Amino acid sequence: MIPDLIDAGQKDLLLPVGIHQATLAEVEAALVQTQPTYQRRVELWGLFNQFLTLVKGYVPVDHVFLDGSFVTSRPAPKDTDVSIWVDAEGIDALTPAQQQAFGLLWSQRMSRFHCDAYLVTPCAPAHPEHKTYLHWKNATETSWPAYKNRAKLIVAGVTKGYIEVMT
Repeated sequence: MIPDLIDAGQKDLLLPVGIHQATLAEVEAALVQTQPTYQRRVELWGLFNQFLTLVKGYVPVDHVFLDGSFVTSRPAPKDTDVSIWVDAEGIDALTPAQQQAFGLLWSQRMSRFHCDAYLVTPCAPAHPEHKTYLHWKNATETSWPAYKNRAKLIVAGVTKGYIEVMT
């Protein structure tokens, strides 16, 4: 369940600090349907769902986290910030043609779907993608609680929550 957005002394209302678990339906109810006059939110939500559905067509998705201006009161977010956690072995198991198609889909995440998406691929330390996994895991867990204002500057002393989508 998504808690009410709070006033943290910024222009936008923010999620309270913490990781808030919610279903896709709960996210839509709290952040899209409550602001139906903001067509941009409706558009972004549709594009995010398309993107997530296509990703799931290639590999099982373990976790999805949403962040950024989409999870604030900002009327017209630029994009949807998303961290998608997929087992690296699931990607490794794709055929070369599937890996190429998945790579093409991933390369279109921003231009086609307006998703500022990060692929986090948990894997063993010996896996060739382990350093990349640690980088994006750290980015999700440590950077996302920081609040960036509309000028994209981190505001010292202001922290916020983000959403884990239960898919």
